[in-house]
Amino acid sequence: MVSKRKIYWKSPLVFVTIGSTQFPFTRLSEAILNCNKIHFNLMHQSYKSNLSEIKLKNLISKADKIIAHAAPSTLYLIANYARNMPLIIPRRYYLGEAVSDHQLYFASHVANCLPHKLRTYVIMDCNILRYVNNYLSQKDETNILKHYLFPRFPRSLFKRSFENLLYQSKINE
Repeated sequence: MVSKRKIYWKSPLVFVTIGSTQFPFTRLSEAILNCNKIHFNLMHQSYKSNLSEIKLKNLISKADKIIAHAAPSTLYLIANYARNMPLIIPRRYYLGEAVSDHQLYFASHVANCLPHKLRTYVIMDCNILRYVNNYLSQKDETNILKHYLFPRFPRSLFKRSFENLLYQSKINE
């Protein structure tokens, strides 16, 4: 299904979510502000958890492009409600963006779950401006995250898998 915005040649709607933590995500904010490839309408850049779940789902489902931090709950919503593949950028501990590198570990897990050609949507590099520019100017790719990240299997199995991932990340810190 083609968006009405594309039929009338309007700028794409971009949803940027950076979570509700008190840590700044200056790297992503600056990349968005310095983006020069195309014109776009920025729908929302969340700094606080001031969006209801319904509003968040609505924004995700309307967006043509989504740029997100690598939080599991955020990616779960994106996997289930976004039309197109998001650009996933983990917050980094050593840059003062998070309390630990848990998002980096989860992003690595996400990349390993995806087919090779879709791993380009998970950005592990700290210099993100060119990735954001490329993402905003490229053709939309259908969102298939839910097939790879959150397949339909018993909740207890997912919980054990996720707990194992967290345990491994603590060992590596």
